[in-house]
Amino acid sequence: NDRRMALLREATKAARSVSAEITQVQARYQDKVRRTLVCNSDGVFATAERPYTRTAVIAIAMQDTQAQMGYEAPGCCRGFEAYSGPIDLNASAIVAAKTAVTMLHAPDCPAGRLPVVIDGGFGGVIFHEACGHSLEATSVSRGNSEFCGKLGQQIAAPCVTIWDDPSDGLGLAGRPFDGEGVPTRKKNVVEKGVLQTLLHNLTTAAKQGVTTTGNAARGYASAVGVAPSNFYIAPSQESVEAMLARMGEGFLITEVSGLHAGANQISGDFSLLAKGFAVRGGQKAEPVEQITVAGNFFAVLKDVVAVADDLAFGLPGGSLVGSPTIWVKALSVAGK
Repeated sequence: NDRRMALLREATKAARSVSAEITQVQARYQDKVRRTLVCNSDGVFATAERPYTRTAVIAIAMQDTQAQMGYEAPGCCRGFEAYSGPIDLNASAIVAAKTAVTMLHAPDCPAGRLPVVIDGGFGGVIFHEACGHSLEATSVSRGNSEFCGKLGQQIAAPCVTIWDDPSDGLGLAGRPFDGEGVPTRKKNVVEKGVLQTLLHNLTTAAKQGVTTTGNAARGYASAVGVAPSNFYIAPSQESVEAMLARMGEGFLITEVSGLHAGANQISGDFSLLAKGFAVRGGQKAEPVEQITVAGNFFAVLKDVVAVADDLAFGLPGGSLVGSPTIWVKALSVAGK
C-alpha cells in the first residue's frame, strides 16, 4: 500500500509540474484478481484466475473561468509487482496535464467535410459502436444488425482486419474459456474488409448450424448472451507521423464524448463532441476543442484510408476493445 501511495503522489507531482495552470489532479490505481468458475450438470468444470492493473490520471487546467481536462488510463493484464514494466504512471500524468493545458488555449476551428485521423484510444470507442454489438449473432438473429446476411461480403475497407483474441496480453478481457466453459481461441472476424464470422455462443451457433466461437457471456444471474473478448483492429507497420504526412490537411481527433445521446447503434448515425488538433502540412498543429464530428459508424468502416501501428486498449473506449490510430476519408466537422 505504501508503494502504491508513493506512485500516486509522484504522478500527481509530475502532472502539476507541467504548468501553473494545472489546478487539480486525481491519480488512481487499482489492482484486481478476476476468478472465474463455470460448472454445470453436463460435467463442465472450468476455473481461471487473471490479475490485472488499472490506473487513471485526471488533470484539470484553469484560466479565469475556463477549464479543460486531460485524461489518461493505461492498464495491463498483470499484477502490481509487474507495474514497472508496461505502465508508466508518471508519463501518463504528464500527457494528461499537457492535454489539459493545450486544450485550454485552443482557438476556433473551421467547419466542413474534412479528412480525419482518429487517435487509437478513442478510435476504440467508435469501433466498438460500429462492431461491438453488430457482429454478435444475437443482434443479427433479431435483425438489429447492419451485418445481417453479409457473411463473406465486404463490410469495411481492404486495410481493415479485425481480430477477437482472448489470448492477447494487451487487453484486459482475456480468458481461457467463455461463459459456457467453452475454450476460447483467436478468431479472424474481418479479413481485409470481408466479414468472416459472427460471434457465437452454443445456442446461436446451433441455430445457424455452425460451431460456437467461444464468445458466450453472462453474469452471476443473467441469461447467456454473446460478447467479444479482446476485440481489435489489426495494426499496420505505418507510424502515426507517416500517416499524418500522407494526409496533409485535416483533423486529428483525440477525444469524443456524448456517445449515449449522440449515437444510434442500429442506424450507425452519430454526432459527437470532440477535441483534438488541426493537421497542417502533414503535421499536428494547433489544438481544437468544442467541435462536433458527424457521420455513420458503418460508413466509417468502409471509408478507412489507413491504419497505423499504435494498437491501444484502454479507457475510455472499453478495455476489451482496441484500435490503432485510423485515417478516415472524411467526416462532417462543425466548429464553434
